[in-house]
Amino acid sequence: MRGLLPHPSSFRKLALLGELASLAALTVRNLFRHYFTTALAIGISALVCTSNAFAATQWQNLATGIDYTNIPVNSTGGKIHAFKIDLKQYRLSLARATDNGSKSANVAALAMQSGGVIAINGGFFDPFHTPLGLRIEKGQLLNPIRPISWWGVFYTLNNNRAYMTSMKNFTLNPSIDFAIQSGPRLIVEGTIPPLKDSYASRSALCINHQGKVIISITENVAVTPEVFASLLKKSTNQGGLGCYNALNLDGGSSSQLYAAIGSFHLMIPSFSNVADAVVVVPRK
Repeated sequence: MRGLLPHPSSFRKLALLGELASLAALTVRNLFRHYFTTALAIGISALVCTSNAFAATQWQNLATGIDYTNIPVNSTGGKIHAFKIDLKQYRLSLARATDNGSKSANVAALAMQSGGVIAINGGFFDPFHTPLGLRIEKGQLLNPIRPISWWGVFYTLNNNRAYMTSMKNFTLNPSIDFAIQSGPRLIVEGTIPPLKDSYASRSALCINHQGKVIISITENVAVTPEVFASLLKKSTNQGGLGCYNALNLDGGSSSQLYAAIGSFHLMIPSFSNVADAVVVVPRK
């Protein structure tokens, strides 16, 4: 029977070939990982460098208390739309689909049902469109705070001053008339915290150095939270929005915006409905 078995040297050769094959496969994987990572880094750098090439941000006044701008993000039509809101002229409101007898709706419908001139998607919700996280509207607690450390809270006091804080530091206050919880916090007092890399459409609520609220959303481009935050944080002289604090809203397929101010109209639709929207409502 021994004569039917291969010579021991054959086994050694087969083992050597197996090791070489494994080494070759590992080398290919490492090369792929290296070039993929390099290409990704170059892509992100090109994205940021492209945005840096543009001139200072120019705001267009749409009405007393509302200014608009859009910032090119790349050379293929990607941009960030932004509205700067004066809370002395407008208040922030939470429009819920359930207020109109539905589980979900698009932001255009939510704006119209609440008399708003701008509406952007709100916070997170579960598969049944039940809101997740804190919601306060007109001083009433609609949904309790959710104990997730990396979520933040955006709120207004006495309808005329905006604030942003961590979930841990938030305290209920009778003077809070509007609040929404989402995450992550993109800018914390002028600093961008560590953020995970994931590409998606983005939307955010910001507060600039002058205390104005800035509502922003991407169009035709998927960016990481860090890239989005860097464009929000940059000064207007550098082609950014000058945000000092910023909170990421429920992005991805939920990102959508509606605006109708005089003759100005803008609609950034999505194929998904949302549970609620942050709406800008004129003061009476």
